[in-house]
Amino acid sequence: ERALDKKPPTRDEAIAILKAGNIDEWNALRDRSPEWIPDLSEADLSGAKLNRADLSGAKLSGANLSEAILQDVKGLLPEQLATTLFYDAKNIDPDLLEQTLNALRQNCTQKE
Repeated sequence: ERALDKKPPTRDEAIAILKAGNIDEWNALRDRSPEWIPDLSEADLSGAKLNRADLSGAKLSGANLSEAILQDVKGLLPEQLATTLFYDAKNIDPDLLEQTLNALRQNCTQKE
């Protein structure tokens, strides 16, 4: 229903859409409002089925993606994933995971 609206959802609505696994609705919202930058920071998305979700540019700092399914997620950058809790996340693209771990290592090296 919300995808028919012109304005993007509130933060709480956005989190609820993803937690419910309504990826088609989420992606329709992203397509309709490409300038929208979802703020998912500190969101509890543990166990969420996020496969195929467009997370391009989303603010994910401190988000809990533990046990989330991240297969074929669009636009998720290593810098975004590195700021989340992604313990035991499922189906992360191996290249994205490697790049994220490298970003974390580099960040730790810079702080020493």
